[in-house]
Formats: sequence, C-alpha cells, structure tokens
Amino acid sequence: MARVISLYLPYLTADLASKAHSTPPEAPLAITEGQKNGARVVKAVNMAAQAAGIYPGLPLREAQARCARVIVFSQNPDQESASLLNLARFCARRFCPLAAPISGDGVVLESSGCAQLYAGGEAGLLRELLAMLERAGFCAPRAAVAPTLGAAHALARYGAARMVMVDEVEAAVVPLPLASLRLPPEIVSGLRELGFTTIGEVLAAPRAPLARRYGAALMRRLDQMLGAVDEPVNFVAEPFRPRVSQAFPEILLSAKPLERVLERLLRRLLAPLAEHELGVVGLFCVCRRCDRSTQEFNLGVSRATRDFAHLWRLLAAQVPMIRPEPGIEQIILRARTARFQPEARELGAPAQNQEELSDLIDVLAQRLPARAIARAMPLARDMPENAVRYAPAFTPVADDWPENLLRPPRLFVPPQEVRVHAVLPDHPPAQFIWRRRPYRVLRADGPERVLGEWWIDHRQTEIVRDYFQVEDQAGQRFWLFRVSEGENLLQARWFLHGIFG
Repeated sequence: MARVISLYLPYLTADLASKAHSTPPEAPLAITEGQKNGARVVKAVNMAAQAAGIYPGLPLREAQARCARVIVFSQNPDQESASLLNLARFCARRFCPLAAPISGDGVVLESSGCAQLYAGGEAGLLRELLAMLERAGFCAPRAAVAPTLGAAHALARYGAARMVMVDEVEAAVVPLPLASLRLPPEIVSGLRELGFTTIGEVLAAPRAPLARRYGAALMRRLDQMLGAVDEPVNFVAEPFRPRVSQAFPEILLSAKPLERVLERLLRRLLAPLAEHELGVVGLFCVCRRCDRSTQEFNLGVSRATRDFAHLWRLLAAQVPMIRPEPGIEQIILRARTARFQPEARELGAPAQNQEELSDLIDVLAQRLPARAIARAMPLARDMPENAVRYAPAFTPVADDWPENLLRPPRLFVPPQEVRVHAVLPDHPPAQFIWRRRPYRVLRADGPERVLGEWWIDHRQTEIVRDYFQVEDQAGQRFWLFRVSEGENLLQARWFLHGIFG
C-alpha cells in the first residue's frame, strides 16, 4: 500500500528571506511581488507580520501603513526553487529515498516501507521530520500522510487529521475547502458561484453536469485524491557524485602496486564525466589500512578538466608520501566536479596558453602553500585600478570581463605623469614624453570618460578622466588619460595608465 507524506511550509518565502538577510524572527517581514500596473503586493509574510495584520494580497502601501516596522524584500523565485530542491534531496537521503518539491511551498515523500525504521512508526517519522524542519529555521511546518498525493497535500494544508488510511480518505477530505483540490482559480470561483464550498458537496453532486461544465480537470483531481486514478510524481534524482573504490583480498605493503591501482581508479573515475558534462576540480583519496587507520590527501585543480595525463601527474606525485604499513586494504577515490567548459579563456589568452597556465598552477600548488598562488579576477568597479581583485589560485575563473571595455593587461599604480603635445585641446596628443623619451602618436582612439566612484569614496566626487588609446611609430600601444582643471583643457594634466601588449 502506497503511503505519501506531504510537507507544507506556509512561511517558506519569508523564512528564506529572513535567513538570507539575517532578519530576527520577531521582526515583521513581508515579501512582495510586482503587478502588471507597477504596484507591489504582499506575496508572503512571517508570523510576526501576520500578527500585525499583514496578509498575502495586501497592497504594500497598506501593509506599511498597518505596521511601520515591517521589513520588505522582493520575492526571489529562483532561491525558493533551489531551496526546495535541496530540501527534497536532503529528505531523500535522511528519511525516504523518494522525494520531490511540490506546489512551490512544500515537499512530497513516498514513505512506503520507511515507517518501521522509526520509533512510533509513521507518527515517529512525522515527529522527527517536523523537528528537523523547525531546527532548520522553518516556521510552523505541517505534514500529513495518506495513501494518495492529493489527500496528503490537502490534509497538510487544510485538514486536522495528520494520518489517514485507505478506508478513511473520503471521510477525511469531505469537509475540506475547494482550494485543497489544486484546481485553477477560475474553476474554484465557478464552483463557489454555484454554491459549492467543500469537497463533500462536489462529491455528492452528479458527475456528468460538472464534467461538461468544467472539463476533465475537476474529475481528475477528485479521482486522484480518492485513489481511483494514479498521479505520477517526478522524484528528484541524486546528484552525480563521482566515486570509485577498490578493496583488496590481500593487503598492499608497497608503493608499486599502489601506483597501478590508483592509475586504474583514476581512469574509472573519469570515464562517466563526459556523459554528465563535468570536469574534475579536485581529487580526494582515502587509503584505509588493516589496523582501521586511514591516510587521506586532497588535490586541487585550477580549472575543470578531464585530462587523464595531467591529473595522473598530480596524483602520482602523492604516491611516495603514502605510508602503506601495516597494510592497505581499501582505496577510495572521489572527485569534486564542476561544469566542463573547454572554451573558457582568461584575460583573452589563447586556449593553449590558458591550459599551460592552469597546468603550471596545479603543479606549483602541490609544492607551495595555497595562499602563495593567486590569480587576477574581474571586479565590477568603474575606476580601472580598482577593477581587479586577487583570489586563490583554485577559484573558478568567471569569464565576465566586459568585452566593450578594452583594458591593457599592464597597469601602472599609481599612473605615471607624462608631458604631451596636442594639436587641438579636445583631441588625443600628437606626441608625449615618458621617462625622458619622446613618442610620436600615429593612431588614436577616444576619449572614454570615466568618473570617480563617489558612492564609495566622497573624495572622488570631482574626478573626471578622459582615456585615449594611442599607438606610436614602433607599433606600441599606450593608455593615456587626461585630467582637466575646470573647463580649461589647455591646462590639463596627462598620465600614462597602462601599456597594451
């Protein structure tokens, strides 16, 4: 007999927003969504806001008028979907093997055969499940178990009963409101106009007239709730976690066979990655000895890769450090993965140069402390000297350098002042002198105006720079900018900020 658990999290949206923004649970919190007319309406509230008279559907202005202390955030559907999916995966690992998010506010679990694993059976399973949700910070979670998804879903949200058997389903759902049938709003409104208010009243009415008026949707939901028609559920699949192991009937006592075993395990580990479009960003190896002790080591990789030769070179370098005594009886090799993107580039580097750089970083990381290796990463800042940050070598590279903003790979910090000769005040310089050497400009492009970041540092309010890219007779390209005093461009000062190439 099928048993279905439906979890209902009535304050899910507010709970997630409270966690994301570290809002105390006693503070009234409202989540809003936009309407077609531009107005914002309350989508969800926490218990404190509900106590202050704020409810879903209330216009935001009226909600703020009722409670001036209410904290307002915009709805984040992506965060809600991701959190529900993660919760379903956790429930599948911890409570029941089959779980799935449902209705945007809960999780459904197939609990057949799982109740006997808990003290108190189904009641004990529900108690432990609800206690886990409360410890995780969800307010007033509810749950119900029934033979069908429709009945469990309705009872968790609108019913008083928490557990019903097959012969009790109809009696348990008869007093429930029409909204518990998961029907489109127009069908629920139409039934109410005809005088129906509960599921029992609809079940008592002749089926044929209702089916002609509202189509098959109404009858299908009723039959699914009562178990006359099956309702398919797309249960979540466990994320692919590459892991291989090898147990030995006779313990290993030397490094030579250990090296051959690790080589075979690495090939097995890499084999399914192409199918899942994944690459390795880290390896974790565990050697279990016959005396129950273990030796572990981690390997980091600077870019997702499936290159066996490169990974084996890193792994083989660790073999001499493994102490097999008193004998290894099992080896486990796991991979930390990321999306494999062979087209990724860093700072416009060619593919082969990028691969060589990543391989060099991986080799250096095995010999130097992790903090000793860093790589440049883009940062969303207006001032060029602030638009770069340095991150650990194994930080994934985001390929989001703005393509329309060409920047030189070499910047001078601080910029170096130069003397220039310009044909016209608002034109690029015809010649400039840097470090006592003259450079004659043949080509130029600009200006590109950059303003100071006054919202970060009030001292930059008056900063205005006009940048030019210039090329001299020898083909060298420079990045110059002009800082003018007021409107007089003839009195402007010029600086060399970077060199291309």
